[in-house]
Amino acid sequence: FYSIPSAIDFNPFLNSSYPGGLTSVCEDFCAMMVFESKNLSGNINGCTGVTVNIAASNIIFSCKGYQLKPNQTTDTTGIIFTAVRNNVTVRDCRLINFSTSISITGANNTIVNNTMTVPASVQGIGISGSLSTFANNTINGSSKDNTTGISSNGGNLIEMNNLSHLGTAVALAQTNDILRWNYLFNNTIGYDLDGDDNNFSFETVANSSTAIYVNASSAITGILFRNSTFLNNSLDLSIVAGSGSSVTVVNSSLNNSKTNVFNGGMAYIKWFVDVNVTNSSGSPLEGA
Repeated sequence: FYSIPSAIDFNPFLNSSYPGGLTSVCEDFCAMMVFESKNLSGNINGCTGVTVNIAASNIIFSCKGYQLKPNQTTDTTGIIFTAVRNNVTVRDCRLINFSTSISITGANNTIVNNTMTVPASVQGIGISGSLSTFANNTINGSSKDNTTGISSNGGNLIEMNNLSHLGTAVALAQTNDILRWNYLFNNTIGYDLDGDDNNFSFETVANSSTAIYVNASSAITGILFRNSTFLNNSLDLSIVAGSGSSVTVVNSSLNNSKTNVFNGGMAYIKWFVDVNVTNSSGSPLEGA
């Protein structure tokens, strides 16, 4: 079993001594430090500050469907990475009413999946690392306020998530994020874009105030949406600042009448079709 560094202050301490074997058989408690793979054995409610600290790389932390819930909605974090922790999986969690549900600093190759969060004020999942995957998560805001669903600093895969009733569903601050098969419903802003070269495919944004939003201090380029659905939004696209910014939308249902692009921006709306060319006998013509 892991030898606890003397410099770490556990508050509260475990009520019973560590048994032999994996941490999965240890008690669950507020502010616990997780040093190796672990399954929760029950709900953890009523904590202040941080409920779970991920304190090692190369581990799997599973809530097994159990709930984490603090005793207040401000200045609380459900799961936090205490430093750069790589190759960590967080899954099957329910995080309710934290100001930040999951905070990941500088980590790479992290996976967060099958997790449901109801962030109270700040954000559902925030990451400053890259090469990570966020999949099959549900993030529901308590109201359409300033809460952000997923915040990424670039180079991550965000797929098959459901995000609703948030101030901003997805905030992208850097480059090379890939988003696909996400469903965004009834948010103030669907995507707040402040980084280049982010790609979206098979996305759905519905019943939101603004689906795509660019309000940058400099040009944002290389933004590409493919095969995506925009439904019943007040605005499908709004570029209000960032001279030279451009967004390209291909084979998607974006409504031209629901766009707002300032004079320094550009929107490219494209449709491509497949055409089969045959001769009079019905044989395909090569190179036509």
